[in-house]
Parts: sequence; structure tokens; C-alpha cells
Amino acid sequence: ALEHDDLLPLTNASDLMRTTRLVTFRDSLRQAFEKMREEEVRELPVVDDSSRLIGFIDEGAMAQLYLAATPAPAPLSTRSL
Repeated sequence: ALEHDDLLPLTNASDLMRTTRLVTFRDSLRQAFEKMREEEVRELPVVDDSSRLIGFIDEGAMAQLYLAATPAPAPLSTRSL
């Protein structure tokens, strides 16, 4: 039986690569997050309408955008129990 190391010279980079999921700048944050979850990745490339790379979106950036767009809850001391 061949060991894994014996096959390494026969391996192309394309054999190791996965199809990259990407988002466009028009996709919602929810769509981007769902794609990240589906692919089990923490970052996705963002492309424009011509499919040119314009940047990346990652979990940290998504969390910051969510927090900026969501009102903070009232402090616990002012909430009615």
C-alpha cells in the first residue's frame, strides 16, 4: 500500500483547493454569515459586479457592523423585572 507521502509528488494544488464561496458587495450580512456557516470558514472574499476582488469580510467585521446597527439594551438596573 502507498503511504500518503508517496502520493504527494502526484498532487496538484488544484486537488487540495476547495471551490471558494464568495459574496458580492450587494449581498446582505445575513447571506454572508450563512455562507460562512455552510462552508465552515471565518472569512469570505467580496467581489464587485465584475467579479473583481474588492476585499474580505470576516466574523469580526460582521460582529462590529451588527453592534453598530443594533441599539444597546438598557442597563440591568433600569430594566423592569
